[in-house]
Amino acid sequence: MFLGFISTICEAKFFRAVVESVNERVGRYLFFMMIFSAGMSSASVCMFTTVLCWIKLTGLAFLPSTFTMYTTLLASSYWFHPATSTPTGTSRAYKATLLFAVGAIVGWPFSAALAIPFVLEQLFTTGGEIAVGQDKQNIMAKRWDTMLRAIALGASFSVCPLPFG
Repeated sequence: MFLGFISTICEAKFFRAVVESVNERVGRYLFFMMIFSAGMSSASVCMFTTVLCWIKLTGLAFLPSTFTMYTTLLASSYWFHPATSTPTGTSRAYKATLLFAVGAIVGWPFSAALAIPFVLEQLFTTGGEIAVGQDKQNIMAKRWDTMLRAIALGASFSVCPLPFG
């Protein structure tokens, strides 16, 4: 039940980000797709039953795919917010990059491929901000700096010893 609760929180945050960033109609379509999609709920509850079986057999269990599903949903919920050079936009980049990195390092390394569109958007677009000349260069330099710092922070998870895995 606890893992189902975590999954519900992650899905609700993702839904809210879509409603706020795209529009309510797209949010409604997403809501109905998520309700009738067996994959997400099955993955969160399936992990729970598998954990119980493994605890009985080995005393320890960790399924990286469900953890990666949680981190990817949360990272995507930050990714959907506009990329601006404001403190909110910078915070968005840190949070999304950190969650993608943690999901890839602690969970499945292949999930890092899901972050490629986010990284390309962060580094090579202005995110709807109108800027020309030196202002555009300043925005892009700040974005590169933010992304490199966020990647360094995420990479620090590979150096820290983990209590599991």
